Amino acid sequence: MDCQADPLRQPKRSFGTRVKCEECKLEGYIYLVPGHGHHLEQNHCTDVPLMLFECDGIVPVQYYFESGWSAITTSGRRINNIDLICQGYEDEIDGERIAIIVEAKFLPYSGR
Repeated sequence: MDCQADPLRQPKRSFGTRVKCEECKLEGYIYLVPGHGHHLEQNHCTDVPLMLFECDGIVPVQYYFESGWSAITTSGRRINNIDLICQGYEDEIDGERIAIIVEAKFLPYSGR
């Protein structure tokens, strides 16, 4: 199945994409819903809902964390433009070991 994605902007949504199937011509939409999710912190060792997507006509199965992420170390130093495409980031800055490991999975949202 070949799909095309076009960026969309809606007033109540921060970013969206329209996906159209080249074979059957059906369209689906996915939007990032602002104001939902949590910051990933050092003491998180289980699943943390980072983002909420509104989906209409499509079911997402994979998400790739790319570059552009920011982090603040436990010593307060800010690191910008972190690339998480390989599901993680490791570095040592001023003797402090930095490690971020992420894995994406989609779960149904109950609206609560």
